[in-house]
Amino acid sequence: LGLGTEDAAELLHRAPGGGWGPADVALLDEAAELLGVDDTDAAAADRATRERDLAYARRVLAGSGTRGVSAEAMADRFAESDTRVLAERAAADRTWAYGHAVVDEAQELSPMQWRMLLRRVPSGSLTVVGDVNQTSSVGGSTSWDSLAAQHPRRRWTVVELTVNYRTPQSVMDAALPVLRAMDPAATAPVSARSGEDTPWRLEVEDDLVAVTARLAAQEHAALEGGHLAVIAPTALVPALASAVAESVQGSSSGADLDLASSCVVIDPTRAKGLEFDGVLVADVGGLLEATRGHSDLYVAMTRTTGRLGLLHTGRAPDVIAGVPTRQVPTPPAS
Repeated sequence: LGLGTEDAAELLHRAPGGGWGPADVALLDEAAELLGVDDTDAAAADRATRERDLAYARRVLAGSGTRGVSAEAMADRFAESDTRVLAERAAADRTWAYGHAVVDEAQELSPMQWRMLLRRVPSGSLTVVGDVNQTSSVGGSTSWDSLAAQHPRRRWTVVELTVNYRTPQSVMDAALPVLRAMDPAATAPVSARSGEDTPWRLEVEDDLVAVTARLAAQEHAALEGGHLAVIAPTALVPALASAVAESVQGSSSGADLDLASSCVVIDPTRAKGLEFDGVLVADVGGLLEATRGHSDLYVAMTRTTGRLGLLHTGRAPDVIAGVPTRQVPTPPAS
């Protein structure tokens, strides 16, 4: 990339007060492996507890006149045992090892995160589940071959799943150009059902937020108790959440997101792995501008089990140009 030392240092710099992020976990774990953990305070606390237990045992033995039992033996017998269940003990122990691990959304893990994970599974026995065409993390995997190449001493067996039980074929057909834009050789999943609703797109010339809110109300009503997701670029979510909250009672978004709500406003990252009865994708062009924009759009489009609407401003991006159009919803009379 032609970066000098100062340029590289600038990229690594984080503003004070930024807080820890998920990527930091793997870095801290690597540092702990290389540098070790300072257990001075913990060891001192354990010694203090032991001395306190021994002192108590000596007083009890002296007061009772008991013979044949040492203070050490008595302290050992009545020492507090770890009553936590296995899962709690494992969660509290950074070095805990597992016999087998199941990894979901595995395409999102960076090489450093894989190092951290494999340290926990010395046997190397893992079930890895993911879709490299849905990778949104910059450090994630774009092919299973590249992941296997990072760990040449491991034996991998790749099984490709090609039947889609969630998304109807009508939606997968609409999403196929997006998939092809990412990987022309990718296997297109075949859906188990055709679907009753035809996906549509709408060119929005007015206020995108206002139009999306009106459409959200219409789609929410059409679902008759089903769950609707409005999926948009991260920067647009707050404004959309506010507008949709006025048009759809009980909608949810933000830090206190309630997935049990019948309507949620989220970005593709939070939508990953979820499914909804209907999906509105707001600002298709904005999603495509992201680093892995086609992946984000593919994720957004394939979250639905039924209805799908795509909203864009200006000319339709090529990957959705073949989706049928619909008319702009009429604003309610004032």
